[in-house]
Amino acid sequence: MQVAAMNPSFKDVASIPAQELENMKSKFREELADSNKPADILEKIIEGKLSKVFEEMVLAEQPYIRDDSKKMKEVIGDKINVLEFKRFSI
Repeated sequence: MQVAAMNPSFKDVASIPAQELENMKSKFREELADSNKPADILEKIIEGKLSKVFEEMVLAEQPYIRDDSKKMKEVIGDKINVLEFKRFSI
């Protein structure tokens, strides 16, 4: 039900290809290039932006649709291992 409702692209952060992750970081760096903030602050901002993106596109990081105070990784826990998922739409 979660996959049908939220349409995640990846099951967890580790399954995101390194090139795609680097492209996202580069995009955020370009957006913040003229902000004149220290490098360590920029990295924290980028990490925050990435976590927001992960909440949309990563199944384990999405808020659970029945109780949005929990993330899917908390609901699934260690007892269930999601190998893959498929979403069909018409």
